[in-house]
Amino acid sequence: MLAPSATAGGLTPRAAEELGLAPGTLVGAGGGDQHGAALGLCVAPGDVVVSRCTSGVVYTTSPDPVFDVSVVDGVADMTGGYLPLVSVLNAARVTDTFARLLGVGHEELSALALSAPDRPGPALAAYRQLLADSTGRPALLTEAGEASAHGACVQAAAVATGTGVHEVRETWRPIRAIAAEPRERAWAPPPMWCTTAAWSDADGSSGVPDDDRPGLGPVS
Repeated sequence: MLAPSATAGGLTPRAAEELGLAPGTLVGAGGGDQHGAALGLCVAPGDVVVSRCTSGVVYTTSPDPVFDVSVVDGVADMTGGYLPLVSVLNAARVTDTFARLLGVGHEELSALALSAPDRPGPALAAYRQLLADSTGRPALLTEAGEASAHGACVQAAAVATGTGVHEVRETWRPIRAIAAEPRERAWAPPPMWCTTAAWSDADGSSGVPDDDRPGLGPVS
């Protein structure tokens, strides 16, 4: 076991060559993907990060441990503090899967989502639990699904709503309560998430920030 500021030594010449780093580079205690992202972003108490990575998470940092019986995972960070986070499984995988079903790339999927009518009507649900091994149950969606039965723009909008609005609305609130006064708003491409996820208020309404440029604030 190593303390957060301790090192395990330096890289051997062979390891350094394989990694493309200088020999003797210090090796830290290590951490998970979100823990490393928080360290790289220099996240401080009051900051809130929305990460559109594989799972999709909202997190902050805290000097004190957080105990929650609901959705907040009170894990440790890489600085000796804590990293309260809420995860939405497979958020990015849903996007990749439906882009493949519709035969488009990420930018095209985003454009399709933004071109959908305000009230697109029924669409195939962009369900987040796509993998049997992540749920213990058979996968509920295959590539032979019904996406082709719906307009591409309508389906793309459903993906954006299912993976974006759900994440922010359901995970932003408990993390915001921990952060007290969040100082940062983090947005990342594609634009469909910036527009449809936005920042959900307590009343469930959604709207983009006053400055809705992609890249506003730290993004992982």
